Amino acid sequence: MGAKSERDIAAASAARSFMRVQTRDIIDVSRPAVLDTDPMNFAATARHLAVRFGQSWADVSGTCRKPGLVIARQTIAWVGVSRCRKSLPYVAQIMNRDHSTILHSRRRIDAMIDEIGLSPLADDPVEAGFVVWREATRRRGVMGGGRHAAD
Repeated sequence: MGAKSERDIAAASAARSFMRVQTRDIIDVSRPAVLDTDPMNFAATARHLAVRFGQSWADVSGTCRKPGLVIARQTIAWVGVSRCRKSLPYVAQIMNRDHSTILHSRRRIDAMIDEIGLSPLADDPVEAGFVVWREATRRRGVMGGGRHAAD
């Protein structure tokens, strides 16, 4: 038996991701989602959000606990689980975190959204994430420290 090629691994991963999305749609149709079968899409979305928040991906996926980075991390994790409908372990793997950290991030951002009534949010996960991040940094008195903080 030879080693699996990267293409075979990517195809298998895409199939698993597609099945998870279909199953979640059957179970929970109450939450809006961006249905996407490309497993690489959340990684690209996460990196795009990091840049939009004025942070580097290395900083966001690193170990620094500065408030601006923590809010960016939590928002990206929330986008992955709540808006892109990716699993906790998948988002955790992309962000170099444990799944329980991602769960905590989702709960914290959901609580903030409920507290201030940020509903309905945009269907686009990037725009929804940016609105949440902007409000979280404003409410917590944290400067995002980024190029796009004034958007």
